[in-house]
Amino acid sequence: MEKSKFWNYFLKRMKNMLPSAFGYVEGSGIFYGIASFARTITPGYSYRLKTKNATTHEAICQPKIELSQTPSHDDSGISLQEKVAIVKSAFDLTGWKNFAPLVLFVGHGSHSANNPFGSSLDCGACAASPGRHNARMLAKLANISEVRHQLAVEHQLVIPASTIFIGAEHNTTTDEITIFDAEVPDTHQEQLQKVKTDLYKAQQTATQERLSTKKNSIALAQEKANNWGETRPEWGLAKNAGFIIAPRELTKNVHLDSRCFLHSYDWKMDTTGKALEGILQGPMVVTQWINNHYYFSTVDNETFGGGSKITHNITGKFGVVQGNGGDLKMGLPLQSVNQADKEIYHQPLRLSVLVQAPTERVELILRQNEHLKTLLDNEWIYLLVMDPLQENRIKRYKKDFKWDFSDNPTSGKEEVSKQVDTPVFEEVLS
Repeated sequence: MEKSKFWNYFLKRMKNMLPSAFGYVEGSGIFYGIASFARTITPGYSYRLKTKNATTHEAICQPKIELSQTPSHDDSGISLQEKVAIVKSAFDLTGWKNFAPLVLFVGHGSHSANNPFGSSLDCGACAASPGRHNARMLAKLANISEVRHQLAVEHQLVIPASTIFIGAEHNTTTDEITIFDAEVPDTHQEQLQKVKTDLYKAQQTATQERLSTKKNSIALAQEKANNWGETRPEWGLAKNAGFIIAPRELTKNVHLDSRCFLHSYDWKMDTTGKALEGILQGPMVVTQWINNHYYFSTVDNETFGGGSKITHNITGKFGVVQGNGGDLKMGLPLQSVNQADKEIYHQPLRLSVLVQAPTERVELILRQNEHLKTLLDNEWIYLLVMDPLQENRIKRYKKDFKWDFSDNPTSGKEEVSKQVDTPVFEEVLS
């Protein structure tokens, strides 16, 4: 392991240090040429080979993950109360009621080749970094026996002794979900293998739908991710238009055409409204940033976007310019928002947000957070509230806390399907 770490460091220094850079390029050119040729001819095979032999951060810096059945005295540097608060907050935000024997926390990241905008495919909430580390740390904290004991004593949140939490990562360009730290006891091995089998099936169906092919969809996704001539290994979050804050049951049987962000939330469990306030202040605002990113890159790509990838030049490892000069480009390239030269792919809509919660609770949160009210009053976000205390009638927020009622109650599943559909919330907004 140390040897692999040293070689990674050595090669990086040879390429980047001024005294060695030119000699290194001249001397190693033939080897990189052969590798480049192989990667160009067989990008899919090269990706699988690289993935199999990769020296990842997890392999070098493996955190100490202890089983939930054994006493834990880790040295993560934070107090027990802080650990309990982090886990409790995560459970509150998602409205967790029941725990399966195996629970996966899945962050997301991506893989692409020759792509200056690769970080835009990673997790925006993690400062354009993969979310695997947050997922793994949350799983680690939730497995600590002292944390579980405090959750039960202080918050009446009982996690069964048979439940084990595992960190994972969703690669959004290949739809593969990699499980980390899967050191489960023998009693869970069969369940873990079933999870891995199900995740592989999910990868197959997801790549088939995204790439519109039934055969070899996974191999095709891997090839696109590792092909340095590929202008778009995936569409990323293009076509995003809505954010739904409600139990998953609400949208379970609705085809949202990959246009909505979903955040699980149960208003009955959130008696104080603090969880909803955290969702509106955090995930909803981040989602609006993402929506604006695509919106402005579509409506005025020359000013707010990144221009064409064909003429990009990387500058200083921190940005790109068009051709040999000009200002740094600030947004997404044309290939991330356009289907063709004169045909857009991303529909530039401002974010529509649907919240299932009592209207009074939502209004109180907005009155206490002026920045949220500003986003709504200036119509950067269209807010719809499905009030469970009023037959799930949908209200649309108007400026200065005025509400426009929808005519139809949506208590039945069929009516919910009509209201939550694509184009996103079209019936309510028309």
